[in-house]
Order: sequence, then structure tokens, then C-alpha cells
Amino acid sequence: MSSIRLAGKEVAAEWLPLLEKAAAGRDPALAEQARQQEAVAALRAAPSPSLELDRWLALLRAHGAVRTDDFVAPARPGVAGRLMSRLKGVLWKLLRYQHERTAVQQNAVNLQLVLALEAVLGEQRRELA
Repeated sequence: MSSIRLAGKEVAAEWLPLLEKAAAGRDPALAEQARQQEAVAALRAAPSPSLELDRWLALLRAHGAVRTDDFVAPARPGVAGRLMSRLKGVLWKLLRYQHERTAVQQNAVNLQLVLALEAVLGEQRRELA
């Protein structure tokens, strides 16, 4: 779980929205990452262990996939850094197909694990009821 501590005090609730706003102005992908971290931090606020498990499963379903999308490689300062960043982007576009087969297989495994967890959780809830 993510947390932000300043001087031993938990400040994630007040800092995450500020960081998300700053990230949105700079890079929309960073803002999305901040929102995902906020969802993980909200797990601790679940009123019951059962609801916390439901939230965990929802997060696993939403973010359990391996993606081979295009990305912007971070660039070091200077002309050489920008050139290397562009080269990395071009190489990724050329070689991504090699990763897609593995990503599809991993996504299938991830989905089966989430479905198995949901089935086990549902069975336990029926037994307890």
C-alpha cells in the first residue's frame, strides 16, 4: 500500500490530490498513475475486511493486465539524450510484437487467478452464510 509520511505523520490524503494536479499539468499518464495509487491507498479506509477484499479484487481486475502500449522514454538533458529517447521509442515500436505474445499469455494467467480468487471468496461467503 502506498503512503506518504512527513515527520512521522501520514499525509497521503492531503498530498495525493496535490501531486495528481501537478502531474496532470506535466504528463496525463502521471496523473493516471497517481489516481491508481489513490485507489490503493483507499483500501485501508474500507469499513470491513469483506469490503476490502472486494476492493482488492476490483483493483486486480482493473489493473492486472500487462500492456504493450507505446510510451515516452524519459530523456536525459541535451541533444544526445533526446536522440536516445527517440531511438528507444522507435526500437520499441519495431520490437513490441515479440512481447505481445507473452503479454497475452500473462494476461490470460492473471485473469484466471482473479477469477479463481473470486470463486474462492464467493464459496467462503456462501459457507459462512
